[in-house]
Amino acid sequence: MQQGDLFAKQEQLFSVVEIGPTTLLTVDMDVEPTMTVPKVMVKKIANDALDYLAENLKRRAEQLGACRASRQSDDEGRASRQSDSQQCSS
Repeated sequence: MQQGDLFAKQEQLFSVVEIGPTTLLTVDMDVEPTMTVPKVMVKKIANDALDYLAENLKRRAEQLGACRASRQSDDEGRASRQSDSQQCSS
């Protein structure tokens, strides 16, 4: 969350739960803005930001998983590996 004087209170609790081959990251937040902003709006902004970050994290994990799988496969040609490695390193 934003540092500074925008929040009178801000607490975040991150939890990681392993579910078989996947992992679930949860975030519990408790914030009180110093500005007079409706609670519903604060909740929406926080949810939208977390959804955006979660989608990017999920996309990156899928990219890395695909890269790992392609590196393990010996059936693909060298050109496709070079293309994959550029995507895997970004």
